[in-house]
Amino acid sequence: SFCGIGFQYLWPNEVDWQNRSIATLSGLTLGAGLLFIAHFIRLQDHSPFLTKLYAFLGMGSLVTSLIIAPVFGIQTGLTLISVFAAASGAAVVTGCFISARRGFTLAYLAMAAFGVIASVIVLNGLLALSWIEGSYFIIRLPQAALGLEGTVLAMGVILKFRVVQAEREQARTQAILLKREAHEN
Repeated sequence: SFCGIGFQYLWPNEVDWQNRSIATLSGLTLGAGLLFIAHFIRLQDHSPFLTKLYAFLGMGSLVTSLIIAPVFGIQTGLTLISVFAAASGAAVVTGCFISARRGFTLAYLAMAAFGVIASVIVLNGLLALSWIEGSYFIIRLPQAALGLEGTVLAMGVILKFRVVQAEREQARTQAILLKREAHEN
């Protein structure tokens, strides 16, 4: 992490891993986030093209974090991951908007949560590449953003659970009505 929390508590004797972990964990987070969002917003039901785009961006960030960053260097890896994060942010906004327009309103929460993830990854990349200076506010911003992201994702999961429960109840009610109708005929 940029604040040194991982280095301080998780791997205090691994200076090389501390440097590589920023690119590796950013890419893994981005890839996992894309897979989660695609499943959460039921993207495959709404846009096969965007489903493939999410897969491409997710795999690109994973390959970058696991292969390109270690082989070609952290700077190259972070630059590519920041590009994938920015492109993923645009793709997620589009996918969530399509899902929400088709009646899945929880997509707005997913869009907000992923926006936080992508913003933090881009900000971390810019800090690591020394493209922006790390003031106290900018260095602490990712921590605050991740707290916000966790809250938004928790709300989204709870609301999705309620939607699934309502869909099951509606399906049961329809099944009972169909049974009654068939029994009466």
